[in-house]
Amino acid sequence: MDKKQRKPITFKTVLGPLAIVLMAAIVLMTFTNALLRYTIGTNILSFEEYSRFCFVWICYIGTVIAFEEKRHICVDLISGHLKGKAQHLINLICQLLVVATSSVIFLAGMIYFRRAVTNYSAATHTNMGVVVIGLPLMALCLVYIQLRDMYRMYFKKEVESK
Repeated sequence: MDKKQRKPITFKTVLGPLAIVLMAAIVLMTFTNALLRYTIGTNILSFEEYSRFCFVWICYIGTVIAFEEKRHICVDLISGHLKGKAQHLINLICQLLVVATSSVIFLAGMIYFRRAVTNYSAATHTNMGVVVIGLPLMALCLVYIQLRDMYRMYFKKEVESK
């Protein structure tokens, strides 16, 4: 019997549909406001605020997906000219710096979240914690992705395919 190999669950498969829904919401709200503005001379203020919130979340989601797929900006000015152990050492240092930086962003994001959770937005009175919790979640995802990739590279000896 031939068993189908299951595709691994990635952040893109989980977060991609959410990003599509958020983008569709932005388009719908912006189009509705433009239509109202030009037909009856008014708009829905809450749509403007929700559009901004959706945009912020799309940025967080896009960062995670791009990082996982190695589609982010990467400057390999030094490591591109090195070979062998020197290149591996520079790559390890870069990977550890990514973990450290993402951890700092996570910690700062949690501090920001604890402050923001007591505030409410002007037009919709939405708790700002809903908006800013995306920052520490994004950073946590980046730490997880980097540590997972490092584990695969250094302990399982898998070759990076991308």
